[in-house]
Amino acid sequence: YARAKLVDPAFKMLLEMRRANCVPDKITYTTLIKACVQGGQMARAWGLLDEMAEAGLSDVFAYNTILGGLARKKQWKEVNQTLMRMDEENVEPDLMSYSHMITACVRAQRISEAKKVFRTMQVSFAFIVGLFCLCSRSLLPGVHGPLSVPHASVSCASCCSLSLSLSLA
Repeated sequence: YARAKLVDPAFKMLLEMRRANCVPDKITYTTLIKACVQGGQMARAWGLLDEMAEAGLSDVFAYNTILGGLARKKQWKEVNQTLMRMDEENVEPDLMSYSHMITACVRAQRISEAKKVFRTMQVSFAFIVGLFCLCSRSLLPGVHGPLSVPHASVSCASCCSLSLSLSLA
């Protein structure tokens, strides 16, 4: 339903699930949110996100789905407000969350705001990479080959030098 932008049939399926005493999970909600976003029904998407929050199911994937929809429409202020809401709900933004913020700013020709977000990302990334290097060395003494970093494979020496260069920038 999400790919086909069939929002009403997707909600009918949710109603049928509830009638059968099936409790929607994160995947169900996020799929419905995606259908709403792609179908241009942001109010319904927000309603589903509110339901997720009430059920204690809020997660970064659902938020990123909404952030992507807002970014496509150049709604950088709304993206920023959504990031603040994530913070209030203790949902940690990820690289995709910040990417949506930068995309929204660039599309809205708010380059200075995009640069601020990018600088924040650089500092955060430098910290994470530096911490990864320290933890890897203490947990895996003698390992000097490629170490696993989400979405990347880097050697400890290169990530530490990257961390240092970003920290000094």
